[in-house]
Order: sequence, then C-alpha cells, then structure tokens
Amino acid sequence: MPPGAVGRSRRQVRRSSRAHPPGPEKGRGESRRRAEERPVSALLLPAGTLSRRVALLHYGVLFPASNRRAPPRADGRFCRVVTERGVKRVSKLRKVVPDTADEDNDCTGLPDGELTERIRAGAPSASPAVQELRRRHMPALRGYAMLCGRNTLAGNQLAVQAFDLATQEACRGIGPEECWGGHLLTVLQRIGLTWARGSRRARLEPGFAAWLDDNTDVAPPFPPESPRPRLRAASPMPTAFRRLPEQTRGILWYAVVDEEPDATVATFVGVSPAMVTELRAKALDAMRRAYIKASLESSGSRKCQGFRRIIEAASQPGDGRRSDDLAVHLAECSGCARLTGELTRMAAGPRAVLADGLLRWCGAAYASGGPVRARLA
Repeated sequence: MPPGAVGRSRRQVRRSSRAHPPGPEKGRGESRRRAEERPVSALLLPAGTLSRRVALLHYGVLFPASNRRAPPRADGRFCRVVTERGVKRVSKLRKVVPDTADEDNDCTGLPDGELTERIRAGAPSASPAVQELRRRHMPALRGYAMLCGRNTLAGNQLAVQAFDLATQEACRGIGPEECWGGHLLTVLQRIGLTWARGSRRARLEPGFAAWLDDNTDVAPPFPPESPRPRLRAASPMPTAFRRLPEQTRGILWYAVVDEEPDATVATFVGVSPAMVTELRAKALDAMRRAYIKASLESSGSRKCQGFRRIIEAASQPGDGRRSDDLAVHLAECSGCARLTGELTRMAAGPRAVLADGLLRWCGAAYASGGPVRARLA
C-alpha cells in the first residue's frame, strides 16, 4: 500500500459517516414506536367484515384501554367511525389524557348519564363505560333484534351494529344522556332500514322489511342516488316522549316498559331506589299530558284545543267526572275519540301502550311476557 493510503482511507470513512450517519438501533422500543405511529386506517380490517366496525374499539385507538398508553399528538388524530352506511366517516379524536388507576374506571354503579359523559370525554374512561353500557343494555337490544332478524345470526348482527353506531354517535355528542334502552332499539330500526334498501334485505324478518317500506319517506325501490330514507313519525307518542326530561324518559322506559327492579332503575337513572315508585307515577302523568298536547297539535283543530284540559281531567285514573260537552265533541271528532281511547288503555296497562307507541314494530311483543331482563336471561 503506498504511503498515505491508510490516512486517506480513514478520512474517506469519516466523511462517509458525516454524510450518512448511522440510523438508531431498531430494537423493541423503535418497533413499538413505529407501530403506535401507524395511521388508524392501517388497523382496520378488510371491508365487509363485522370486525371492521369495531376495530377501533378492539385496538384501543378510539378508546385506549387503561393498560395501553397512546402517544399524545399535538394535531389530534383522525379515524373512520361507524355510520349507518358503514365505516367510512372521518372524525377527529379527542386528545389523549394520562392513564388512571383501574379502580377509577369501575363503572358498575354509575348511572347511564355519567357513563355517557365518560364516553364523550374520551380515553381512558371511555372503554370501561362502553363495556358497562353493553353489559346493561345488550340483552334487551338482542331480544328486540331477534324480532327483526330472519334468524339468530342476523339478529346478533343487527344488535352489534346498532350498539356500535350508538356508541360512536355518543362520542360525537349525538344521542341520549341517560335513556339508552329505548334509544338503542330505535337505532336498530335505522340499521334495519339500511339493510332493507341493500343486499342484506334477505336477512331481515319479512314483516319487518315490509313495515320499513311502508313507514319511510322514500318509497321503494330505492335508486342509488336517492336520499337516505327515514322512518316517518306515524304517531304523536314518540314526539311526546322526546319532549320529556331525560330522567323522566329513563324512568318510563326502565320502570314501565322494561319492568326493571327498582334497584336497577335507580342505578340506571341515578336516583335512590326508594324514589322510583313516586317517580314512576309522576313520569306516567307527565307522559299523559305530553301525549295529549302532541296529539292535539298534530291533528286537532282549534275546537279540539279548547277541550284539552277537559280531556286531561277525564283521562286521570279514578276521575269519575263526566262532561256533556266532551261527550258531544267525541261523538263528532274521531281524532279526539281515538285519543281518549288511547289514554284509557294507557291508564289500564301503560307498558303495552308505551312499547307499542314508541317502537311501533313488535312493541307489544317486546313488552309481553314479564320483565324483559328476566325473560331474556
């Protein structure tokens, strides 16, 4: 080797090192960092699978579990969420907060309203709240889904998709604060409406599919460019129910429609078990008044509006007073006669009337046969 060659070789190595510095060692920490920085879309499973709709929950990206720490990002994260048409809407995630102890995530005794707040607050409290809501309301949701699906598999798919959509909407501030029971069943009807206009129509119970066709604002067949159909409000009862306070709706659904024990109702709505009986009577009275008002607003004339207070007094249980003017009006007005008949049936058996009026499809079948939870256990 000529003189000075060794020196030149060493200088070339130093220049090459400065121009191309060696990368960091790719150990376990580097692999984990790269895995955590993958886009959320990389975690989604292939299209058309049911797991794709819940991949965000299972991978802890939307709701990181208490034992999984996701790296905070200054610009937030974006992910695809569940919609009625599938997993394709992009929604910004909330900023990740530090993990808390496992005992802080115990949601067993929390009311539904606080569970909803935890879902909307994001990680790490959202995942335990979602699991607690699933434990509470999935049995009743699955029981109603069996009335809507052609078989057990279709019913389970309807129930899972309805729950996933409801929790995703709750994360975005859509949906109820407390009354999850009735809301989940109406979300299931929306999922069924999406199925009825697509390739999964055959999975629906034929009567349910026909009922959806008859109660949508877009008549079938549905062209691809048609707007998304929505269920028509055929009765003023859902309107009256939505006007009630959130706690009143929860009392009506859990204590009257589902016939839950007082202790369970108290946990769900956040009251003392000793107050449930009194709140149930007040909720029924509030529903009766709201139903009268909504019915007269939707189909009553000015003359019918004048009989509102008389109809309210005559519909109270145990009221033996009789109005001759009201009797004459009922003989002439079929709408008010139908309203008083509904009020009479509500006073005699509020559970069947409320379930049938709020759900419409198979409401009476859902509420028949004893308490819902005990029947489905």
